[in-house]
Amino acid sequence: MSNKFLIFLLLAVTFALAESRATFYLVPSAFSFTMYNEYEQSLSADELARFAPYTPLELIEANVLLGDGISRAGKFRMGNAVYFLLRDGSGGFSGAGRKKELLVLGDCEVLNDTVEITRGGVLTVTPVSGPVRTVAAGRLVRIFRHGGRSYVFLPDNPPCYGWCSLDQSGAWRRIRAAAEVAVATPGHPAGISDILQEKIRTMIEAANEDYRRFFSRFDSLTGTEKSVPQWSFEATAAQCRCTLSIPYDKGDYLPESTRELRTGIENLLSGTGFILTGGKGEIVVKREERRQ
Repeated sequence: MSNKFLIFLLLAVTFALAESRATFYLVPSAFSFTMYNEYEQSLSADELARFAPYTPLELIEANVLLGDGISRAGKFRMGNAVYFLLRDGSGGFSGAGRKKELLVLGDCEVLNDTVEITRGGVLTVTPVSGPVRTVAAGRLVRIFRHGGRSYVFLPDNPPCYGWCSLDQSGAWRRIRAAAEVAVATPGHPAGISDILQEKIRTMIEAANEDYRRFFSRFDSLTGTEKSVPQWSFEATAAQCRCTLSIPYDKGDYLPESTRELRTGIENLLSGTGFILTGGKGEIVVKREERRQ
């Protein structure tokens, strides 16, 4: 093995280790700051409302010059999306009526993986502000580790971010590692983040539960036993595919509920670079292809 190759390998390993640590800013309320999307456009009220309290933003660059040649901002990443937080004249972050400052956590170990609570396992999620949640089933997305604890995303209703020690090794198992998530490189955009996948999965599961309750009630009133429509959910780094069960996948059996579900998912995708496609009985989320 040549010395040149050893030097290259050492640099590669060092770079990989360096990439696993980052600084995160926790945003107490997106409405308290001036936020832009990756195209340097102001976020709408609906877009700001989708940021749960203390959403973590991974710092990319602390102070960049925007396209107008005047304004400066911090550049951040959250999942697949890039955001800018406008800075004011003093170098701080701009925002009208801001009541709480950003929480800054440096030297965090980036995780970006998904864990599932095992049968009989119980985990506690502690938000920065708000009641503690005890979770006995479902999935958590681990964003980063800091000070021995993991900062996680809980895709419940309502969704939240919070701290979880994950010290009970038998209470959870990792089901998707960070290495399995596509990483953005020139010409190869990043895949669908775990957070976005879990948000879509949660909406699908909620729709399925609504169908079960409705058809149970319908059957009890009519004395019939109709099959219950259910959406399946399959996800890869490249796309999410949801398919309605037979025979509801053909025709317009559930137009209103399907339209409502599609609209909800489309709202989730705003600003992420992903779009919703698919025909009758199918919902597909994939990256938008932009013409050069």
